[in-house]
Amino acid sequence: MYREIYKEYGKRLKETEPDVIFVSKKWCDNDLIWPFSDLDFRIIVEDKSIDFYEFNMALFHLQKRLIKKDYKTMKRILEHPPGYMFKKSELLYNYLEDINNWSFCYGDEKIFSEIKNMNTNKNKFDANYYMRIINKRYKKFSLDTEYEYEDAKLNKCFQNYCVLWHYYLPCIYALNSLESNIPQGNKTANISSIKNKTICSVYNYIANNNHNELIRYDYLDLSKIVEDEIKPRIKNLKPKKVISEQYLEAIAMFRTRIARYLLYLDNIKSDKDYLIKREINELRFIIFEIYKKHDDYIMKELYEHINSSNDAKKIIEYVLLYLRDHKNYFNKIMNMGEEM
Repeated sequence: MYREIYKEYGKRLKETEPDVIFVSKKWCDNDLIWPFSDLDFRIIVEDKSIDFYEFNMALFHLQKRLIKKDYKTMKRILEHPPGYMFKKSELLYNYLEDINNWSFCYGDEKIFSEIKNMNTNKNKFDANYYMRIINKRYKKFSLDTEYEYEDAKLNKCFQNYCVLWHYYLPCIYALNSLESNIPQGNKTANISSIKNKTICSVYNYIANNNHNELIRYDYLDLSKIVEDEIKPRIKNLKPKKVISEQYLEAIAMFRTRIARYLLYLDNIKSDKDYLIKREINELRFIIFEIYKKHDDYIMKELYEHINSSNDAKKIIEYVLLYLRDHKNYFNKIMNMGEEM
């Protein structure tokens, strides 16, 4: 099912935006559990000046159309537009830890392989990337920023999925990588390091879609077991050298945020407040990193406004209006200073 969805997504996007070279996704097919896993895309485009504002408009409308085709299913699977958009040369000449867990979806697979291989051959390791995964998830489990199914049984199963797939497995992936100084593949590639019998049982029920067994577990009990299992390893972590390319990451994230915000605020997504809540910390990271490089009145106003309120919806509405009024500035920054 997922393969059909991401192939169609890539094809439709390429038809809409010819400058797209390829579409990839975070994690591999084995990490995707139907119907719980969403698709977290990355877009790679040509090395040219691009109207990223209009690109976002097209991205929003494409995502909306694809969701409407099968709203009941796609509102989860395609709940948000892509998380990152890079230009090809940015990935060829910079090391990016996130690339290590990308898998191909659509487009030029040769260039995708070239970028992945070049990233691996740089022989670098960004410890900060993995520490951010842990800091974002350890002791942070909450259903406030998770999807909710109307079907009570399915939703209870999904809650247990969230504990393992959104919190525990990413932490294990990050811990194994930090302890070895080597990226450890994808989420499910790290299952062999799990020794707790309860966690192993729940993992197997999720992986095999055994909802009748999965529903017997309570997500709060499971989250406590997970926390206790991770705690000793986190305490023993030693400081690592940080080489993070956070400015480039912030730019790549900001390039798709308009489409994301438009989708969250659209009337067909009225149940998506959880996604808006989830976006705010990422938005603050993005604006902070860009503001450090571009200390001008536009970034200053954005930075001050998003840090003056905790009303996530109002912040996102403000950002959309502000960027609409400063399209040329947005495009210049997103093109890394290139003139349109």
